[in-house]
Amino acid sequence: MYIRKVQAFSLLMLIMSLSSLMIVHTALADNDSEDKHQGEHNSEAMLRLLNYTRLKAKATLSFLETVYGDIPEDITYAYETALSLCKLAEAAFEEGNYSECIRLSFQALNSFK
Repeated sequence: MYIRKVQAFSLLMLIMSLSSLMIVHTALADNDSEDKHQGEHNSEAMLRLLNYTRLKAKATLSFLETVYGDIPEDITYAYETALSLCKLAEAAFEEGNYSECIRLSFQALNSFK
């Protein structure tokens, strides 16, 4: 039963991650100019992607909890780690540290996988 839960969760998260990652290239490449706001623009795009992924992950976990009754600890831990990284990315953005925001956003996206 546990293996089925993990397999179902992994498949749903893989589909969600692939759809999210297809957006990343567009989010980071849609501003080819070298203006001083490019870092801010790219960071905002990453935070939007991160929020979208967070909502999808939350919905997936809710669905799995409804179907199977509980979520394995390792999956819950990965989700909580991703949420912590989201908060750190948002704080870096607020501080104007856009490169750190993007770095933390990628880490969060990887944790959501």
